Amino acid sequence: MEYLIASLVILSVWHYMYENIVLPAIHTSSRNKFFSLRDELRQLYIDDPAIDGQAFNVAHEGINTAIFSVDRIDLSMQFRLQRRFVTDSAFKNRVMAREKIIKETSSAEIRDIVRRANEYLRDAFVYNSSAWFIYIIPIALVVVFSQQIMKGARELFSLSETDAGRMFGIQQAMA
Repeated sequence: MEYLIASLVILSVWHYMYENIVLPAIHTSSRNKFFSLRDELRQLYIDDPAIDGQAFNVAHEGINTAIFSVDRIDLSMQFRLQRRFVTDSAFKNRVMAREKIIKETSSAEIRDIVRRANEYLRDAFVYNSSAWFIYIIPIALVVVFSQQIMKGARELFSLSETDAGRMFGIQQAMA
């Protein structure tokens, strides 16, 4: 029991340090990457005003949204987004139309900026969700190895008292 309590204390200290010390620094770094992408996108528009304006606006708004929400991108947000896609067809259609604008733009530079922004968003998702992986890993291992665990339990149950005593180094009183 003391190992469980000590483990929980260590995990809670680790989680606190990650969420309140490490993660804010990662968020700042991520925002700086998005600011750099936004500057690059704006410079592209300044250098070539004939660039696809619709694609520029979608990319610019997307980067602004990423800057604002970099600390909110996690599993919970992903579930809410998926639920909204399923329940709100107008929302889904708006998002798909904006994706189509980026896919069909003639500007390879805008597509590249959006691709890099999406990579940064993926990284933010991993960083924001990774503190929970330490809690999920043991549960996932039990699920993955449940058949082997049950097989081991059946084998352990089928041991004779003599074999169990030899295996665990204990002497059992025969009843």
